[in-house]
Amino acid sequence: MAKINLNSALKGIRGMIDGWVYKKSSNGVILTRRPVHDGPPTAGQVAQRDQFRLASEFAVSALADPTLRAFYERAGAGREPPIKPYAAALGDYFTAPVVTKVDVTGYHGVIGDKIAVSVTPSVEATGLTVTIRNVPAAGETPAVVETGAAALVDGKWVYTTTAAAPAGHAVTIEAKATDHAGNERSLTAQWSG
Repeated sequence: MAKINLNSALKGIRGMIDGWVYKKSSNGVILTRRPVHDGPPTAGQVAQRDQFRLASEFAVSALADPTLRAFYERAGAGREPPIKPYAAALGDYFTAPVVTKVDVTGYHGVIGDKIAVSVTPSVEATGLTVTIRNVPAAGETPAVVETGAAALVDGKWVYTTTAAAPAGHAVTIEAKATDHAGNERSLTAQWSG
């Protein structure tokens, strides 16, 4: 792959000419040979193309929404080097927020307890749902004690409990983060009173 500097007459060249592909990047114009494809695409290639098509459809629809467009303009401008809103939306589609910690030190199994959850990156998560389930004894099925949305407070998600934990039972606390693209990731912690 070669990097070239073009004169003013060809400064905006992009595309393919005579088996060579000219690509514009943040570092200038890149010149590469035209790719050669042997045979039909593999199942993995088809799946990857389908994922990219879905990501592209998401990015186009997101940029049609004024609120999401403003979000992706800010997200793209905040990158180094800055990227276009379309590229920021594509990246969001492929990157789910990661729940890094479920802090149960403020949870004691009573109404009004606070559960703090760390999500990376926290600004891209649009919501966080906390579900508390009892840990059943042998032969029993787990039951949901409560579920609800957490609030973003000073860069950390905080959930305030609305139900008491069953007496004598341990519980699992699942925190599930969601982003603009609908990606979800969760992390579960256990608490025993």
